[in-house]
Amino acid sequence: MTRRLLAPAKLNLVLEVLGRRPDGFHELASVVHPISLYDELEIGPAAELAVTIRGADVAAEADLIGRAARALRAALAETSGGRIECHKRIPLASGLGGGSSDAAAALRLLLLTWGRRVSRARLVALAASIGSDVPVFLSPGAALVRGRGELVTPLPAVLDGWAIVVPSASRLADKTARLYAGLSHADLGDGSRAEHAARALRARERLAAGELFNAFEPAARRLHRGLAERQDQLRDATGLRFMVAGAGPSLFALAADHRAAVRSLPEARRVAPAALVVRLVARPRPR
Repeated sequence: MTRRLLAPAKLNLVLEVLGRRPDGFHELASVVHPISLYDELEIGPAAELAVTIRGADVAAEADLIGRAARALRAALAETSGGRIECHKRIPLASGLGGGSSDAAAALRLLLLTWGRRVSRARLVALAASIGSDVPVFLSPGAALVRGRGELVTPLPAVLDGWAIVVPSASRLADKTARLYAGLSHADLGDGSRAEHAARALRARERLAAGELFNAFEPAARRLHRGLAERQDQLRDATGLRFMVAGAGPSLFALAADHRAAVRSLPEARRVAPAALVVRLVARPRPR
């Protein structure tokens, strides 16, 4: 039986960096929401594990799907395999979390294919060992993320939320490490912005543009070539505040509703032809 699952991109509505931990990782506080921009994974039965990625050239060392599949198989002492095919639509290294979402989707599909169950705590720990952003994609919707990404508290999804996203792949080598290195003391937070955003989502309140925050934005504007100019041009063209998505270089702006997003899209596309309207969504189900 072949199973399919959409792997959504994400937006960090708030992303605070609190400081460096004793283990060398950074402590984060972030509110993350999936959006209707998807990769699609398909898995069928096979004697061994095999991963095919279509639509992008993913180096073996960057293949989080294969890493996730091998880690789960080893953890369960599973003898079956699986033929996994991923159709990429989320740009690589874009700040939209495509690789991490693919890894989480692979874990979910393999458990179904193998007919296995694991506790949520064990699955989250396994996901965290693959990548810091992988556990959040196991959440059913939005989430408050703490620690280095492994502490995930589900939040209600904003199902009537809309945004304009400008997807863009990074050409910056060692992107995440360089952005962390580019943080100044003034960029660090205490987690209060993320907690405020989490309370708003629990109360089913919309976040205003001024409540969005990304600690990486100053460093991203310096390090990603052309990002600062594109961000400023989008603001001038649409009147919307475009934020850096994750570690960049993708950008996004929340819209008041679907009509407002569609109305602003032509102006955004005059600056960035790849701009598209997306909806804030809950986690897709396998089919």
